[in-house]
Amino acid sequence: MILQEKVERLKNTGHTIWATDASVSSASTGCAVCNISYNQNFLFKIPSKMSSIMGELHAINKAIDIIIEVNINKATIITDSKNACLLLTRNTTQNYLANNILRKVNNSTITQLTIIWTPSHIGIPANERADFFAKHAAQVGSIIQSDLSVKDAHSQIYQHLWNRHWYAGSNMPPGEIKLTNRLFTGHTYGKTYLFLINAETSNLCDTCNTPNTENHQLFVCPKLTVKWILRDAAQLYKEAKK
Repeated sequence: MILQEKVERLKNTGHTIWATDASVSSASTGCAVCNISYNQNFLFKIPSKMSSIMGELHAINKAIDIIIEVNINKATIITDSKNACLLLTRNTTQNYLANNILRKVNNSTITQLTIIWTPSHIGIPANERADFFAKHAAQVGSIIQSDLSVKDAHSQIYQHLWNRHWYAGSNMPPGEIKLTNRLFTGHTYGKTYLFLINAETSNLCDTCNTPNTENHQLFVCPKLTVKWILRDAAQLYKEAKK
């Protein structure tokens, strides 16, 4: 196989061979660094779910840390993350971890570093080994902390905050929560919504002869805005339903 021949050539020129991989679970991200040359395995766990590419970059980053720590000058890292490889070949990137890796290598005593992309799950022993340990790392790896990339931050905001009820932790009575939800969604007892569901023959305000939207009811209509100012909003909506 061409890959094996290339790896053998690098070994013969003094390169130590490494393989990295990441495994993303629902609550954590496992990163594996395998020193193929010396039969060593290093398992790391990020206690949060990250994107696959960030997990792969963390695995490569930890491999670089170990290579520098043990004073290795020539190294080859095998990874199945094509996107991580592409990021590391760009002249500029907004990914902070890719930038950190490049800066770390440039400031180190590493004289030769080769990163090889190989497709996953095609029977390459180094890849299969890293994949095996990455899955275990998500459960039992040494904890490492990580800042979120912009993409991962957006993902977590969407998953955790966007799906969280806006009234979580508040002391609002259930009735007021229900009425406020109606305002947010436009499913009020105003004529605009009732007209949409064929419960009214017109969507116009009886007083102003303009569309009877929530904004109109709350801030524009002279008949209703005075009541909003002087009366409890929830009570006013209860009266409006009668």
